[in-house]
Amino acid sequence: MREKLETPFAIYTLIVAVPYFLGETYHYFAFVGFGNGVLNYAVDLIAIFLMLLGGVASLRSKPVSASGWLAAAWGFVACLNYRAFAWRYEEVAAGAVIETEPSSVLTILSVTLVTSFIALFVALFLARPRPQTD
Repeated sequence: MREKLETPFAIYTLIVAVPYFLGETYHYFAFVGFGNGVLNYAVDLIAIFLMLLGGVASLRSKPVSASGWLAAAWGFVACLNYRAFAWRYEEVAAGAVIETEPSSVLTILSVTLVTSFIALFVALFLARPRPQTD
């Protein structure tokens, strides 16, 4: 099952990396100067790079698995999404209004948080140790 799942998952990872890049680039340029500096944007670029690296490595390394790279990429993305969601959620829960962003950002982050953790669990399933068959 893992062999049949890794290729579609690698393709999914590559497909998700494109809107992630577009969305983060838009967010960076639209809200530059409002707490979304170049260092925050660089972290998103690292996540996108890891997704692209993991997806391409997985597709090109057949018959060997590169699922560990996919797990690393999705682990980084899941933690990054968690941090972004938690920060904004705490601000909103405390009654703060984040005037520099649309109100839909927390909703978008909720969806990406759930999606990234599901993808992380799939990637960990693919990368789990298995007995050698020589």
